[in-house]
Amino acid sequence: VWRTKGDDLARFRRAVQIVHQDPYASLNPSRTIAQTLAAPLGKHKKLHGRGARAAMIALLERVGLTPAEDLLVKYPHQLSGGQRQRVSIARALTVDPRVIVADEAVSMVDVSIRISLLDLLHSLSRELRVATVLITHDLAVARYFARGGRIAVMYLGRVVELADTESLVADPAHPYAVALIAAIPEADPTITRTKERVMLRSAEVPSLLALPSGCTFHPRCPLSEAGLCDIVVPALEDLPGGRSVACHVAVRDRAAFRVAILVLIAALVMLPFQPPASAEFVVTALAAFIGLVFVGVVALLTRLSGSRPPKTVDRARGLRSNVRNGRSGREE
Repeated sequence: VWRTKGDDLARFRRAVQIVHQDPYASLNPSRTIAQTLAAPLGKHKKLHGRGARAAMIALLERVGLTPAEDLLVKYPHQLSGGQRQRVSIARALTVDPRVIVADEAVSMVDVSIRISLLDLLHSLSRELRVATVLITHDLAVARYFARGGRIAVMYLGRVVELADTESLVADPAHPYAVALIAAIPEADPTITRTKERVMLRSAEVPSLLALPSGCTFHPRCPLSEAGLCDIVVPALEDLPGGRSVACHVAVRDRAAFRVAILVLIAALVMLPFQPPASAEFVVTALAAFIGLVFVGVVALLTRLSGSRPPKTVDRARGLRSNVRNGRSGREE
């Protein structure tokens, strides 16, 4: 992006827009709402004069700000935080972008209006066919907004897991994603007292100025293996189901578990067709037994190591309630 110049840079700026985190600082306090929206329209030679005014009114109405004519002459300090954020969204839409980056777009607005802003961004994405990248530390917000989409979990600037929303919430693969899900508060106090905790090796987050070697999560990871995780940087590898994970142990264990399941199924299917007491029968039965034992052992070790989320009544339902109550699943 920084090397892009001239017309290519102008096209990029039109294609990618941002909605900033702070609605109180992202708007120029000395400009009216009309001047704020007119600037990108004029800069990118979209509309001028009466056409620009009509477009601004339409944009304000689209983001739920009415009566739009009255708002055009107001200054940012005359609007609430939610109204300012809607103006920021309208400003991003002035140049018909293909991608909107919403950087913590609802973290600084009142909890009571977060749902309405998330619904607005979600509906605009569908109606205008705009890809929206929502950056958030709140798993409840991420799950609510990305319904039907995907969530990428990042740790120290790197994507460690990318998966469909429901798959990630129900069955996270990377140990950091597992810890995040386990940290989600539960509405039921009984579940809170009895659910299993993911015990990290350390609570200290490494400095971005001195990242650990190998996997950056290995100093805190309960599954870390010396000589592997502390040396080799894990690549983001694809797994079945449209999931990508950057973890040596998680990828290996899931691959081995999948192979064991396939061996077990194949052995059970072939077993009835083998003559009793024959060598083929013995080999097939042995393969089925080994596959079954391996699956059980892997499942047990996975459970004991904490690489699966604790059982809850309904984790998705809990996330939906958390986004309304302002609780997050943040893991420091």
